[in-house]
Amino acid sequence: MPFPLTKTTPTSNIGSSAGQLTQTIYETGPRYSSSGNPPPYFPPSGEQTPLASSFPESCKTPRIHHIYRKEVKQSIMGLWSVDPNMPAFTQSDDALPPEPNEGDNVHLESYHGSILANLNLVSDDERPTVSVIRASSHYGVVTIKIRERLNQRFHLNATSHDGDVSIHLPTDFDGPITWSNGTEGTTIFSPEIQRHLAYHSLESNGGKAFLTRRGVSTDAEESRGDAAMLGSQNGQIRISYVHEAF
Repeated sequence: MPFPLTKTTPTSNIGSSAGQLTQTIYETGPRYSSSGNPPPYFPPSGEQTPLASSFPESCKTPRIHHIYRKEVKQSIMGLWSVDPNMPAFTQSDDALPPEPNEGDNVHLESYHGSILANLNLVSDDERPTVSVIRASSHYGVVTIKIRERLNQRFHLNATSHDGDVSIHLPTDFDGPITWSNGTEGTTIFSPEIQRHLAYHSLESNGGKAFLTRRGVSTDAEESRGDAAMLGSQNGQIRISYVHEAF
């Protein structure tokens, strides 16, 4: 069921905005640690949607426990492999994330710049863990790509006030998607996403739906551990699978 677009198309453009990225930052190992580090989280026992059974070659980048970046004028761009079960190194207090969101495994924030994050979510534990991913910008574009994952679920929160938000999900994503738009914003789902989407609510400024490939009815709303909350006041929200050219 296609999402009805009733708002004006914003002037921002994902393709052209990508050229604004001016700085590349790579994280090659754990940097932060405190008693408040996000602990490994295991969802309740029960049937789980199968995840990848082997470690893909594309995931074999150095693992980190969590990543924190905050910029004012610069953009943030990088490829990271996140493992919540990996121990974090102990460093001085000035290297620690601030108090409010120290539970995030991925925290990327830029006021004027854009964010482009390619993420591999990996864990050697056979029980799926959950990573918390948060990315936000006021004026820039926010693009999150979950390239590969192994034994992990994730909770994603991606927002921009004036820029576009583009999310590329793994094909085994299973859970709710919530989105919100302002007066000049729109939300678009790719054709393949639409085939596996069950809408719960639609409003002029957003909505909620359940994305699953299990073929269940809209009454079977139990999540298998994934969740995404997306928002853009004046930009466009685009949601697709990572393999789609969308």
